[in-house]
Amino acid sequence: MLKAAEIEIKKEHQVLMVNKTTSFKKQGKSKGKFKKGGKKAATPPMKPKNGPKPDAECYYCKEKGHWKRNCSKYLADLKSGLVKKKKEVPEVVPVPPTPATEEANDNDHETSNEETTEPRRSTRERTTPDWYDPCLNVMIVDNNDEDPATYEEAMMSPDSNKWQEAMKSEMGSMYDNKVWTLVDLPDSRKAVENKWIFKRKTDADGNITVYKARLVAKGFRQIQGVDYDETFSPVAKLKSVRILLAIAAFFDYEIWQMDVKTAFLNGDIEEELYMVQPKGFVDPKNADKVCKLQRSIYGLKQASRSWNRRFDKVIKDFGLYGVMERPVFTRK
Repeated sequence: MLKAAEIEIKKEHQVLMVNKTTSFKKQGKSKGKFKKGGKKAATPPMKPKNGPKPDAECYYCKEKGHWKRNCSKYLADLKSGLVKKKKEVPEVVPVPPTPATEEANDNDHETSNEETTEPRRSTRERTTPDWYDPCLNVMIVDNNDEDPATYEEAMMSPDSNKWQEAMKSEMGSMYDNKVWTLVDLPDSRKAVENKWIFKRKTDADGNITVYKARLVAKGFRQIQGVDYDETFSPVAKLKSVRILLAIAAFFDYEIWQMDVKTAFLNGDIEEELYMVQPKGFVDPKNADKVCKLQRSIYGLKQASRSWNRRFDKVIKDFGLYGVMERPVFTRK
C-alpha cells in the first residue's frame, strides 16, 4: 500500500511541475529543456558505453572479447579462494619526533644534588721537544726574508742590486743562446706573457750563497695546435738511477755527473711562437716589437721535449746510441 501511494504522489508532483511551468512561462525565446505548451524537449540519444573490443584479450584466461574483471573463470576462482586480490600497501606517513617537554615541576633555578665529576687529565708535565725551538726560529727567519714575488718587489727590496745582477746574468744566457729576435707581431697571433722568478739559495748552515733570477714564460696561455703540439719527453726513474749506482759500486766504476746551465735554452722550437719583452729589459728603440722565440725557455709547454730532442741529437754525435727509445745511452 505504501509503495503504491508513493508512486501516485510522484506522478502527481510531476503533473504539477509541468502545469507550473506552462502557466508562468513568459513569451519569447524558450530556455531550458521545455518548449511552449509544456511539452518536454526530446533528449538526445545516450551514447553507448565503451566496452571491451572484440579483439581485446583477457589477461587471466587469454580469451578474446572480455576483460579480466568480467572474466567468468576469474570471478569463479576468486570466489572459491584460488585467486586473491592484491592488497594495497598503506602509505607510511613519517611521524615527527615529539619535542622534549620540560616537567611541570622543573625549576631552572634549582641546583641539583648530584655531584659533577671533572674529566680525568694526565698529570705528566708538558714540555716542548728539543728540536722545536730551532725549527721555529728557522721558520720565522724564512717568513721574514721571503723571496720577491714580482719584479717591482725585487727592485724595492734592500737586495735590489743583487737581484739586478742575477737578472743580467739570466739575460746574458738568453743573448748568448740567441733565444729570440725582435719582430712585429702579426695581426692573427697573440704574444705569450712572461714573469721573473726570484730565489735565494742557501747552504747547510742557512747562509745565502746565490741570488738566482729566472725568466719564465706563462705557458698556460699557449693554445694547443697553434703554439705547441707534442709535449712528451722521457724521464729517468729513480729506480734506474739506483741500479746504475749499485752496479758502479759493485764493479768499482767511476761515476761522472754533469749539469747543464740553463738547459732548456738549448732546445730548438719548431712552432712559430711570440713572447712579450721581459720587464726591465725592454729595448727602448723597439718597444712596440715582440720576441719571436727561436729556442725554448722555461715555462713553455714544449720546453722539456725540445731540450730532450736537442740532447739526443748531440749525444749521438759522440758515438753513443739509445736503448729502445729510453733515456739511456751506451757505447760499444
